[in-house]
Amino acid sequence: MKATKKILFIDTSLGGHHQTYLRGLIRAFDGVKLICGPSGGETLFEGIERYYPIPAPGKSWYLYLRMMVSLIRICVREKPDIVHFVYGDALYRFGGLGFGLLRGKKIITCHQFLHRNKLALAIYRRFARASARIVVHTALIAEEAKGFGISNVTHVEYPQFNQCSTMSREEARRKLGLPEDDTPVILA
Repeated sequence: MKATKKILFIDTSLGGHHQTYLRGLIRAFDGVKLICGPSGGETLFEGIERYYPIPAPGKSWYLYLRMMVSLIRICVREKPDIVHFVYGDALYRFGGLGFGLLRGKKIITCHQFLHRNKLALAIYRRFARASARIVVHTALIAEEAKGFGISNVTHVEYPQFNQCSTMSREEARRKLGLPEDDTPVILA
């Protein structure tokens, strides 16, 4: 019998698209799901085994260290097979201090590739070496990272978990009152 895998999802925010994204990841993973996130998220997710509130570090070294100590303790107790930082960018500011002490195969989803200077590139490379996989959401970021010798980068297009419209181009133009011969410019 194959053992059930256990994954620990870590996010430092539950605002905006974070909840939708986490729910999609929870549905996609077949195994025991644990979440670490800000206080107040305990009742937001169905299909998880446990929710652990952790401090969101922001720019505070004190909160970052508290978060990492909490994560290390959770990893010791839960023994996850996979530790997935859903928003790994929050680790850059602190150089990933304590990251290597987390038990489990580490995956970081990075939304930026910070190589503006040698220190930022060294931190990114350090994460890459300590991780099984770096996930990025654009082909450009994946290409840039690989160009700097980071080989464990995977490009996964930013997922769309919400229902999309199946309206045809013609229907959309008609509904919005746009003539067929005009080119619309949408500013968001």
